[in-house]
Amino acid sequence: MANGPVNISQIKRQRWNIFVYGKAGAGKSVLGMSSKVMKTFVFDIDDGAVSGPKFKGTPDGQFQPIRQDLIDVWPIVNPGIPGVDWSASEEFLKAYTWLLKNITKYIGGLVVFDTATQLQRILGMEVMNRKKSVLLTQQDWGEVLNRMLFIFEQMRQLPVNVLV
Repeated sequence: MANGPVNISQIKRQRWNIFVYGKAGAGKSVLGMSSKVMKTFVFDIDDGAVSGPKFKGTPDGQFQPIRQDLIDVWPIVNPGIPGVDWSASEEFLKAYTWLLKNITKYIGGLVVFDTATQLQRILGMEVMNRKKSVLLTQQDWGEVLNRMLFIFEQMRQLPVNVLV
């Protein structure tokens, strides 16, 4: 156990699991897509991936534009097409299953989960729709929390770095 901070180079990990919180527009999506060397897979739950290609770097050159050739995005946003039965949970499961089948492409790379807040909203809406309710009960919130914990635990087991 350390008696104070240590230099990050002293920390030996096979991979990182990082949770980032910030207001809308703070740059979380851009941060998740900013690696210059790691192949990146993005679960785009709040349509934030559109901000990545728009980022052109900073005028002082300290931050470079996004390397789009390293980023794969799976949109998990409601297409809004009338008559299309759509479930965020099913779409996420489809994306996650695809990722597992293709994980060797991303080993040593990064998986970005953009964003946990939007996932919570979507899962809550799915519970309300299923129960034909306009409010979530305490039990409903427990179900949403358990589903989110299950998803994040699955992500932590991947042989990649994870950014939520």
